[in-house]
Amino acid sequence: MPDKKPHAGVQRKVTTGSHYSPDSEEALHHNSGAPTTSTAELRRAVSDPRSASPAVIMGLQSRYGNQAVQRLIAKSSSGEVQRGFLGNLKNKMFGRKVPKGTDEEAVHYFITDPEASRFFKKYCEMEFSTENFNSYLLITDFIKKGLPLSLAIAFQRRFIGRQAPEELNLPSNVVQNFQAKMKKGEMEPDLFDKVKESIMINLLDTYSRFKVSSTMGDWTSGAENPTT
Repeated sequence: MPDKKPHAGVQRKVTTGSHYSPDSEEALHHNSGAPTTSTAELRRAVSDPRSASPAVIMGLQSRYGNQAVQRLIAKSSSGEVQRGFLGNLKNKMFGRKVPKGTDEEAVHYFITDPEASRFFKKYCEMEFSTENFNSYLLITDFIKKGLPLSLAIAFQRRFIGRQAPEELNLPSNVVQNFQAKMKKGEMEPDLFDKVKESIMINLLDTYSRFKVSSTMGDWTSGAENPTT
């Protein structure tokens, strides 16, 4: 009886009509050898951002590889998906970084950015210094709206003087200069210049502690909200 010839390796046919890309979700699953449930987790996470817990993200990263997941994120870089879920996904996987620049620019970012401001405001609350945060934000809004007198009066009542509910700790000469200009009833372009400079000094003092705090750690790690 003749010896059987060894089986040759089975050659797979690639259907010409299919589009196979190493960046596709199917390729991600194919390359990893991971069970279908893991791919399903990724699909659920894309459709529901809240389901993408740090544990799920880290599990996907570990199973599929960091570069593969990054490619998948980059491929879907358009519209609300990118700004919404994918932004959160990147934060959870790779953390956040303070934009390059001066500490003054960082403070401005942590007050005006909707996401980052939650963390800095929380820290200001812990230090009982929210008047600096709130007043800076109101001045920014005041400038954007074209220096309306009504907003300047609201600022004065809220932050300036001993009867103010959120009295700012400002040098007396800055307060006197501001009060004198307000008595004129005219909105001068430099009305808030000295006030804003003094507020920034207070905020920089707070920021010097915030940037080494656990609250900053929460933000850089990609947490949705501060834990303390």
